[in-house]
Amino acid sequence: MSIKPPNLIVYELNEVPKRVIDHYILHRPYSNISKLYKRGSFIETVTRDSGELHPWSTWPSVHRGVTNDLHDIRFINQDLSCASKYPPIWQVLEKSGISIGIFGSLQSYPPYKGGNVKFYLPDTFSPESKAIPRELELFQRFNLHLAKRNKAVAQGIQKRDITNLSKLIKNNIISISVLLKTSIHMLKEIYDNRNKKRRANIQALISFDVYKKYLIDLEPQYSTFFSNHIASTMHRYWMHSFPEDFGILEDEKIIDKQFNSKSLIKAMDLADFQIGNLLKLQENRGGDLWIISGFGQKAILRNDLQEYELLLEEDSKLLKILQLDYKMYEFIPAMYPDINIECDSEHYVNLLLKNINRLKDINNMPILQLRYKPKQNTVNIIISNVHGLNEAAIIYLDNKEIRIEEAGFKLIKRDSGTGYHSKNGIILFNSDKTEVLKKFVDSKTGYLDICNIFQMTKDHFKIE
Repeated sequence: MSIKPPNLIVYELNEVPKRVIDHYILHRPYSNISKLYKRGSFIETVTRDSGELHPWSTWPSVHRGVTNDLHDIRFINQDLSCASKYPPIWQVLEKSGISIGIFGSLQSYPPYKGGNVKFYLPDTFSPESKAIPRELELFQRFNLHLAKRNKAVAQGIQKRDITNLSKLIKNNIISISVLLKTSIHMLKEIYDNRNKKRRANIQALISFDVYKKYLIDLEPQYSTFFSNHIASTMHRYWMHSFPEDFGILEDEKIIDKQFNSKSLIKAMDLADFQIGNLLKLQENRGGDLWIISGFGQKAILRNDLQEYELLLEEDSKLLKILQLDYKMYEFIPAMYPDINIECDSEHYVNLLLKNINRLKDINNMPILQLRYKPKQNTVNIIISNVHGLNEAAIIYLDNKEIRIEEAGFKLIKRDSGTGYHSKNGIILFNSDKTEVLKKFVDSKTGYLDICNIFQMTKDHFKIE
């Protein structure tokens, strides 16, 4: 009997901590996650990244086996040449003859080309829809448009979305069953507007359907799938699920407590369904399944919350009011409240940073601030917590009142975030991995254990 080559699927369950795993098992004792927790192996991990934690910085630490102090990846769509000494694990594997299939892992743009690449779909913040094989670009166009339109708050469904969805069905890229589930959810949104808060589940549902098709058809030896729908739910509804963290003992003191706390369970239900699919697949293939969160979340008490926030809707208006030449700047995807801008040269970087300081709120505080040092003329800016916003929607340019629409902004209202990033994450194995548990405390050291699975030596890896 021939020995099957090793294979590994990494399900990237972004930001889910042990607290949420325990909470879910309590509510779903017979779930796939519960079975995996009891029959496989589990450990709580920690990231050694410095500074404020972000998924677009910590996931590269997991993928590259070094902390952000070494790879220096700080924001979405920055130039990644700073990390060239520490390539992501899938590049190392592919060059060593291991077939790979990457689906949505953060900071994976542009598509990596190689003879052992079975499929490669970059993350949902990619600046364009390039993917491998090319037929996946149809899905990526749909995916990127949804991500762009639903920043911070869920927007209405456009005709373009329906057209693209129809093309995906016609080309047999997504299944009829997923279309039905999507349709049912949209009807629920019409019946009860609160269901818009669960829109992220639909994107995760569709994405996994596409991933599973390519995973089964092409059978890569190493594969990743990135899931973000639970992270967004935890950010919004940590207090609804864990009111005791805020000293709240009575449910009636929390608005929509039951609906919003159930949103976390429903988001976990979807992940559990997907994990169940992968468990069955790996049982048949005799392969490994890892569920990794990279890091986690915990309760956060925000003392400076504002009723309204600003969302940049028309970037051309912002450039115009700041007297900046739109030909010298290109806005590229970012996760709200960040704004990423590619500048034509260092001169235009400096001009941008100078002019954004002209916009202030009622307390004379800047509305836009530089978040990280520019990388190769790409600037990462954050929209600040703006004071004094109301329906009048007034801000200040050079101390003169202007309406926010003149600068390309619009007002949004959303649930206050009560969960935020923490260093502790989790990993679940589908088999007994007790021999590696002690060394798997640091979330980035999985890089080396993947080396062991594929029987590669440390010489293949440049890590410190």
